[in-house]
Amino acid sequence: MSNRWRLAIAGSVVVHIVLALFLGVSISSKPTTHQLSVQPKKEVVQAVAINEQQILKEIERRDNIEKAAKRKESKRKKRLEQEAAKAKKLRRQEERKIAALKAKAKKERAKQQAAKKQADKRRKEAEAQEQQQIAKLKKEQKSLQQQKQKEQNQLQRLAEQRKVEELKRVETEKRAEEAKQKKVEDRRLAAEKAAFEKRLAEEQNRLQQESNRAQQRKLAVEKNRYMALIQEKVVRNWVKPSGTTSGNSCKVLVHQIPGGEVIDVKVTACSGSVAFKNSVKSAVYKASPLPAPSTKEIFDREIVFTFKP
Repeated sequence: MSNRWRLAIAGSVVVHIVLALFLGVSISSKPTTHQLSVQPKKEVVQAVAINEQQILKEIERRDNIEKAAKRKESKRKKRLEQEAAKAKKLRRQEERKIAALKAKAKKERAKQQAAKKQADKRRKEAEAQEQQQIAKLKKEQKSLQQQKQKEQNQLQRLAEQRKVEELKRVETEKRAEEAKQKKVEDRRLAAEKAAFEKRLAEEQNRLQQESNRAQQRKLAVEKNRYMALIQEKVVRNWVKPSGTTSGNSCKVLVHQIPGGEVIDVKVTACSGSVAFKNSVKSAVYKASPLPAPSTKEIFDREIVFTFKP
């Protein structure tokens, strides 16, 4: 209870006591017998004493109530402060956890971007080497054609020279010998021509095989690039489920139709949880339609790849 209330109650008690004394004095001054003047004074004094005790008890009761209320309010404030401190601590822990997750996601994006750049670099280098190989094969083929033309010209000149020589011998030798020699010469030229054509055919076959192998290598490079684009789009559409740890992977079998629309997905050999397996399957459907291939030769309705984020 405040000092202001204490002073007010004490003042009220003093006023009551003074009034009681005044009333007692007034009653005693009246012309009555001695017995009548004394008895009312005792009753007034007793009433004043009783009132003062009641007032003091009321003051004490109210003081106790106020102290109890203060203790209760102090406990409530302390409990609220403890709860606020606990909430603040939990909030800070959550903020640190969110910050760590953001940092991890940023690191993962940087890693994926670096991997993509490295893959693009390797693809460009492979394409450059492939173009160089094709240019080299074209140059060799052109050189071979020039050599063939040169040999044909030489054979033609040789044939012409031999024909002239044969005509000279015809003039000096008999017709039969001339025919015989001409027949022998024709057989020889035919054999040489056949041998040359055989060598030419073998060389052309070798060049064709080289060209086919170069084409196969080019298709293989495009096929790898095509699969990398598909996996990259699936990863972009993948939502990481809670509880997923690094190193999880799944074997994914995808059925698609021309245009890249996914019609069926099967996920097997998963090292993660069921939630991880379902998230991979959902990511493939979200990635539909899949990236288009650079050429129709590398398109497959059924593709298989390993999903490893």
